[in-house]
Amino acid sequence: MKVIIRYRGMVLVEKDLMPGEYTIGRAADNSIRLPLDFISRKHAKILFRDGEWWYEDLRTKHPHFKKDPIKIPGNAKVDIEGQVELITESFLDESETLEIGRYFNDGEKEKSKSNLRTFALLTIICLILMTGGGVYYFYKMYNRPMDAKAIYNFVRPKVVEFVKKRDPKAIRDLKEYVGLKDKDLRDEIGFCTGFIVAPGIVLTANHCLHGSALIDTDIRFSLKTHDGKLHEVKRILGFDVKNDYLFLDVPSLKEYGYLKIRSEQCQVGEKVYTIGNVSGEGIAIREGIMASKTKDRNDPNVEWIRYSAAASPGNSGGPLLDGFGKVIALVFAATWAENYNLGTGCDVLLDGKNRYVNNQDSKIVRANTMSLLNYHPSTLPRKLSLPVEAFYEHPYLMQLLADIDVEVGIPADLSTHYDELIEALNKATCRKFEQVRTEMGEKGLALDHWEFQSNETTPIIIPYQTDFLELYVKSEKGGRLIPETMAVLSPMDPYSYEEFRETLKKESRYEYRATSQPMKLNTDLQLDEGSYSFVYRSGDAGHKDFLDPYSNIPICQYLGRHDAKNGVWDSVRHVSSKTILKVLTGKGLLCTSRNSPYVRPNAKRMFTITDFHEQIAESALEDSLGRSWKVLSFKVFGNTTVDNYCLPLPQGVACITVFYPTTSDSLLRVQRENYARHKLSSMLISPIFWNVNALNDYYEKGLAGNLPLLKDIDFKKLEKGAISVTLKTLGLKFSIPKSKAPESIRFITGMYFNRGKKKWMGLGFEGLHSDKKKWKISGVGIEIKGSNASSILDRIREERESKRELRDRLGESRSEKHDKGLQVWQKEIRSKRNNVDVIVFGYSAPMAKHGQSDKLMKADFYSTKPFKIDYKLLEQ
Repeated sequence: MKVIIRYRGMVLVEKDLMPGEYTIGRAADNSIRLPLDFISRKHAKILFRDGEWWYEDLRTKHPHFKKDPIKIPGNAKVDIEGQVELITESFLDESETLEIGRYFNDGEKEKSKSNLRTFALLTIICLILMTGGGVYYFYKMYNRPMDAKAIYNFVRPKVVEFVKKRDPKAIRDLKEYVGLKDKDLRDEIGFCTGFIVAPGIVLTANHCLHGSALIDTDIRFSLKTHDGKLHEVKRILGFDVKNDYLFLDVPSLKEYGYLKIRSEQCQVGEKVYTIGNVSGEGIAIREGIMASKTKDRNDPNVEWIRYSAAASPGNSGGPLLDGFGKVIALVFAATWAENYNLGTGCDVLLDGKNRYVNNQDSKIVRANTMSLLNYHPSTLPRKLSLPVEAFYEHPYLMQLLADIDVEVGIPADLSTHYDELIEALNKATCRKFEQVRTEMGEKGLALDHWEFQSNETTPIIIPYQTDFLELYVKSEKGGRLIPETMAVLSPMDPYSYEEFRETLKKESRYEYRATSQPMKLNTDLQLDEGSYSFVYRSGDAGHKDFLDPYSNIPICQYLGRHDAKNGVWDSVRHVSSKTILKVLTGKGLLCTSRNSPYVRPNAKRMFTITDFHEQIAESALEDSLGRSWKVLSFKVFGNTTVDNYCLPLPQGVACITVFYPTTSDSLLRVQRENYARHKLSSMLISPIFWNVNALNDYYEKGLAGNLPLLKDIDFKKLEKGAISVTLKTLGLKFSIPKSKAPESIRFITGMYFNRGKKKWMGLGFEGLHSDKKKWKISGVGIEIKGSNASSILDRIREERESKRELRDRLGESRSEKHDKGLQVWQKEIRSKRNNVDVIVFGYSAPMAKHGQSDKLMKADFYSTKPFKIDYKLLEQ
């Protein structure tokens, strides 16, 4: 309720009252002070009781004492004493206008009707002097600035706190997986401030809702008023990214009063106050001075208010006030290092209020990331799951991503607004992302993309070849050899690629090594479906916070089997949700609660999850390479979605686990789309040795498309145990008789650039053979002439060069004992399909024990022998 106290028609006090009790009197400690001699020190009080406002006289010994409390109606007035009266704002608005002569009572009219004009003139002059002095006195008293306590009491009912809504699922997960108790969890999560500037209208900082990158915030929040009530936002009326303000429509706040935005500019040295939700822990007031104004470093047309009143995290969106409780700026940034803070001036706020509050017609608002404070060009793309790591090598191109411009319609429902904004930002960012990649490709700059890395200077990219240090585990069951590691391969990082390109150009040495996320053999994990014989898991969970929201490193794992029941391999290529959850946690998935808003600062931060209990949603995904993934998804901690992308392989399932840190369904959707298109599609399963029967079944079932590296290879197991391998692009068909057929086989492939066309091309194969418990590896490879791309032939060339140098140094006869080395069969031919000159070669090497281990083995490539099989050159 707003009350007005006036004397002889002149306003002495105008005050907004919240439900409570207020004293009136001459003494300084009264809630409402009336500095008049005929007013008692403790004259009366105004109080709210039983839903009504009352006036109660406190002068029990005064002759004019009113014994009974007087109800304060909205359309009448209460006489306090000696023509001092209390009225409400509605009385002032609705009462009839009085003539000045009628306002004063008869005792105040001229008592003498004498015609003595001199006496009358003197009387009038005295009255004018007395009235003028009184008016001046009361004017000075009324316009005296308030102290901090008075300002707090005046402003607090009109200031709101932003409070996150508690997610029951997040609380449940923190208790179950982290072991937290109620005492470890915060009762309330505050994060920003706002203030009411018109009935039901809240003004706050734009970044309180749109975050540092326009999309990285949790819109599940309420507004809390001083009486503890929570209020829901209905609409966003308008916002300004550059000036960092935003207007919200909150209908339930219409009865709470509002703050006035000052029309005149504040002056340097003027005392000011910040009031806000300091560190999200409640409203506090702090004072300082208006220090100066400053220009925005990026836009001299924008001017900020600088002030020394403290502003902490959580103060954002709160008011900067003068001594009369009027808003002179909006708090939006703190600069700790230089001990001053920044605010948006009242002139800008008034302009925004006129534009978005006084005029709520539909309109378009433009948002540009260049206007964001301290914005880095990679921030938005990374939040949208776009791979921008390669751009860091070229800052001038990266800067193109700093200018993302979108338009959205307002007023708009809160959730509708976010959906539209995220969609617009994603489209605009993806366009800029593709623009940067295209420009880098045209300039010949390195990119972490398979197709960009295959070009005129590096026409062949072979992501995986025979590794001279590769180890195999000799299994107890059937004496099989199992690779100790496999990997998920991604293109070389730009820096390493540039080194590879320079080495190839200057030294003719081919040293391409894809980025590899290794998956080591793990035989300790006991699965409920005990038929799995080997499980791989990437990385070491002992040092990585896998649920860290800033981590983009997935967890990779492979579940494989050696045999299929009754020769049916289909069952091997499926995995249950239960198994995925168990394999994901392994011996313990290291996690952090650092990114949870619910956890108190001193609660447990690091923990391991040993067993997930989650409901999993299943879906299907086909990526841009045509691979068919099964996606198993669940959400933990209220703000993290876990997707497991599972790909059927000849002898098992490969799974890539990705974490998406968002609470927004719209943002989650675009993150998934971008990840599948740009990241998942660049991740290839490294070629390993597949059981020949399993691989043949894989081809017959039409599943080979799930391994892009196999698309250029036809494989078939023939009658009587023979094998046929066709390299389609080169037009080479190899026929392997039963006597030379391996038990397991893997293929060598590469990305080939030929006359502007790029494709994955078959470049050979390797097989593992067992003979009386002895193992050997044999292989047939293809090297495009002049590329130096074969690791085997490259090693032979190095040996020849070393021998030549040795002969030059020791002489012919003394170097004979050093002539042993790699021996291969090789022949130069020309492909009939594309007229490409290639070298065909074949080799065989024994498998030897590695070190002192009885289980680890490796190929002894220093004891190779020539290996030749029949081939046929195919026509066009």
